[in-house]
Amino acid sequence: MRENRKHVRLPLRLETQWDGSARNYPAVTSDISSGGCYVESMDPVTVGDVLRLEFRLPSNRTLPVKAEVRYCHPFIGFGLRFVELSSGQHGILSSLIRQAKVGQGLLSMAPLQEAA
Repeated sequence: MRENRKHVRLPLRLETQWDGSARNYPAVTSDISSGGCYVESMDPVTVGDVLRLEFRLPSNRTLPVKAEVRYCHPFIGFGLRFVELSSGQHGILSSLIRQAKVGQGLLSMAPLQEAA
């Protein structure tokens, strides 16, 4: 099966919370890229839904983002594509990805920068 990704995803576990139609759902990411992520969650979603998520950053601050459900694996998780990212949100995600690469030995040094 061929994947049509524009961005390379890296393993990165972040606690997250997403808003569904009835309530907020706790979850965790298994990988992330500058274009999207995979969320491990047993809670139901529908392809095409636009969700509001909050990622818990290593600094314990949160990063709110909006993302569209691109595919789902019932009772396992779902793939998301980020939508309407601000330059600040994009910068924080880029820093997280650099940190993940450092953790894998792919980069030598990349400090995490957060937008105020």
